[in-house]
Amino acid sequence: MTLPRLRIPFSVLLILLIAMISAALSVVSYKLANEASNLTASQHTLSMSTETLQSIRRMLSSARLVTRLTSHSTLTQQEDLESRLSQLGFIQ
Repeated sequence: MTLPRLRIPFSVLLILLIAMISAALSVVSYKLANEASNLTASQHTLSMSTETLQSIRRMLSSARLVTRLTSHSTLTQQEDLESRLSQLGFIQ
């Protein structure tokens, strides 16, 4: 007794082959797009953090200068408020 042969039409085989290739291409495409978006997000985050750091440094540079000037002035040696206020002219 022989088993009957299973006959699959060529069109079904072709459709299955196309479906498998499409699925494989979709998976590869998804992985590549995911990696590209992660890379872009990292670069954007790094760029924004660098810009923020530079902005903070620019804002603090004038305060740092005033602090240095004040530390070398006679203002820090004054003992009463009136004397200190009279020494503030160089800051304005």
